[in-house]
Amino acid sequence: MGLASIIAIAMGVTIFMLVFIVPVLGAIHDHMGHGFAGFVATMIGTAEIVWNSGWLWLPLLFGGLALFEWKCKSDN
Repeated sequence: MGLASIIAIAMGVTIFMLVFIVPVLGAIHDHMGHGFAGFVATMIGTAEIVWNSGWLWLPLLFGGLALFEWKCKSDN
């Protein structure tokens, strides 16, 4: 159940970003006159921030996996 909820949350955040955040960033860059190149640079910068903040999301991932394993072993 824990792993399923982690996957569902990750999918929900991804869909939220694709539906709400990405179009707004694209509109802002179009309004500023930067066009598609500026938009892509922003998306790459955002991906680098997420990748470099591994100290934050890796413990959450491992904590979720540990909770999942603990729950499975206690049920068996």
